[in-house]
Amino acid sequence: MYNKEIFNEELDLIVNKELRLVLEEALLKAPSYFYTAPASSSGKYHPEQDSGEGGTIRHTKTCIRVGLDLLRSEQFIEDNDYNRDVIISALMLHDIIKNGFKDSKNTVSAHPLFACSFLYSLDIEKVNFSIISEIVNCIKSHMGIWNKDREGNEMLPKPQTQIEKLVHLADYIASRKYIDYMKREDI
Repeated sequence: MYNKEIFNEELDLIVNKELRLVLEEALLKAPSYFYTAPASSSGKYHPEQDSGEGGTIRHTKTCIRVGLDLLRSEQFIEDNDYNRDVIISALMLHDIIKNGFKDSKNTVSAHPLFACSFLYSLDIEKVNFSIISEIVNCIKSHMGIWNKDREGNEMLPKPQTQIEKLVHLADYIASRKYIDYMKREDI
């Protein structure tokens, strides 16, 4: 269940007020497992901090921190309100439907596409189409080279733009075993 406090710090960084309302709606309508599931059901693909109850939330918050650090470096794109809003939004939503719409208890290969469908199902008409489109492209490509289904069929695009590459890299870095940013009791 959505706890307003969990993402308040990140939501407060969103400058586009209409986009913030969409993110709040997304968090309210997110599957309950988003708040309780581990980031990796096997524990093989994320650091220990992301295992157990609330692991996906810890992973998501770490992704946003890493993404903002990469943005501040201006090695990919200019640090401005628009880019910050896209990065925070994409990383907040990238794993929101990670286990599918019916909670398969495991990561679903198509979860980036499900997250995009979920975003499009929200009340987004007041938000500029270009920012929604950029967020969707970042979410769709956040898996990088791991863009194939279990049978080896390519199903997701690889990051192409600098902002897509930044979002992918933030997720990738946050999933490394050596990351120990957030303790379980921090959420």
